[in-house]
This record gives sequence, structure tokens and C-alpha cells, in this order.
Amino acid sequence: MSAFPAPTYLVGIHEDEERAFVVSVHGEMGTAIPSITTGHELTTETLKRLWDEVRDFWAHDMTRSTSYFIN
Repeated sequence: MSAFPAPTYLVGIHEDEERAFVVSVHGEMGTAIPSITTGHELTTETLKRLWDEVRDFWAHDMTRSTSYFIN
């Protein structure tokens, strides 16, 4: 997934608590991802931030140097 030249994200689901968490998949993530941070819970606010990040990628020069959703 990290080789794909567009914004790519992984969503982890905590089934027992019915919560979702999102992280960016980027160039440095070439190996297995054993866990993800709970710092980016998928809420209305983070969904808007995710939307903005992807929109900005496509609206500008289509380069991605970083992401708010780092693991």
C-alpha cells in the first residue's frame, strides 16, 4: 500500500468498543503493521481532517510530504 502514489490510509476497528482509528500508510511503512495508534479515532472532526488532507493532495501538485495521521 505504501508504494501507491496517492493518499492511502489504514482503518483499524476495535470491535468490542465499536471504535475506529485511522493512520496514514506512507513510504516508511514497508513492513507489517503490528498495531496502530489510538491517537486518531475516526470522529466527525478527524473525518473532516482526512477529507481535507486528501482533497489538498488532489487539488495541488499531487505530492505528499507528510500526514496528520502518522502511526
